[in-house]
Amino acid sequence: MRDLLEPSTPADSLKIRESPQLGVFITGLTKKVVATSASVCRVLITGFCNRTVSATTYNAESSRSHAVFELTIHQKYTDEVSGQKMAKSSKINLVSD
Repeated sequence: MRDLLEPSTPADSLKIRESPQLGVFITGLTKKVVATSASVCRVLITGFCNRTVSATTYNAESSRSHAVFELTIHQKYTDEVSGQKMAKSSKINLVSD
């Protein structure tokens, strides 16, 4: 297991944990705060570039791993009817082989 956003992080510092509130998660992973879709793409590209690849019989650059990216999206807005300030959150898990 490796942190693709910070490859120098020692693998033994990453621990799989589980909690009733958070579910399954990994402690020690890098988190990036981004504000635009372009910055999301840059972070994803960084992670994909740090994946381990090697040649196979059929593919010169075959991925030797799966990658998981978790996006947590926070949106703040004002309700048009009530004028009340509101907030929403969503989590999206992207898995690549």
